Amino acid sequence: DNLVILHTAMYHQKTYKDMFRMLFNFLTSQVAVIWILPIVFLHSKDVYTRNRKRKNPSDLLTPLISLFFIIFSIPQLAVFLIHILLYQPPDLLVRVSCLCLASISSFKIVFYLVFDKSLRRELSLIRGYRRRIAVPRDDY
Repeated sequence: DNLVILHTAMYHQKTYKDMFRMLFNFLTSQVAVIWILPIVFLHSKDVYTRNRKRKNPSDLLTPLISLFFIIFSIPQLAVFLIHILLYQPPDLLVRVSCLCLASISSFKIVFYLVFDKSLRRELSLIRGYRRRIAVPRDDY
């Protein structure tokens, strides 16, 4: 009546351990992001069209960053898949994936500055000079 689970010889093989480890890394770091970002993109696209119909100011930052991240994550996704299959990925693909991840990191700041009006307004140097600050006087 006692159920005993024994590990087979395959469980102790290095190939099996590597496949399991790489598959777990793949699912946690790549698949979750790639599946969540299209949902964010579609939702923000829907909000954008609704705001445009109501003539409200629309925000392009969220759909552009999510679309940019999805497109530029595809080479890293391919490298992970090739690693899971226990093959050696081509050097060019590895270099392209590193370049894409570096461009994601560096272009996020540019996207924020270009497409976020409130951030641009807060960081504006001219705005700081136009604002008047009330200074208390001591001649009372």
